[in-house]
Amino acid sequence: MATYAPLGPAGLFGFGSSAGVILSEVIHNINIFWILFCAALVFTMQFGFLCLETGVTGTKNTVNVAMKNAASMLVAIIGY
Repeated sequence: MATYAPLGPAGLFGFGSSAGVILSEVIHNINIFWILFCAALVFTMQFGFLCLETGVTGTKNTVNVAMKNAASMLVAIIGY
């Protein structure tokens, strides 16, 4: 009867158990980095939208629009 290697980094690449654990930790760290990197991109887009909307509105409403966008970004940061 044939035995099959478990699916996952250790079984998929044919590494031993200790190398599989290390590879699993590396993949986990890469995933965490990718999530944080994408979150930083979203906050950068929020800042770009703040600049765009402030530039489109009249001079009288510039501060109001900037404060609205800053407040929404603060709520998003707290929520995240």
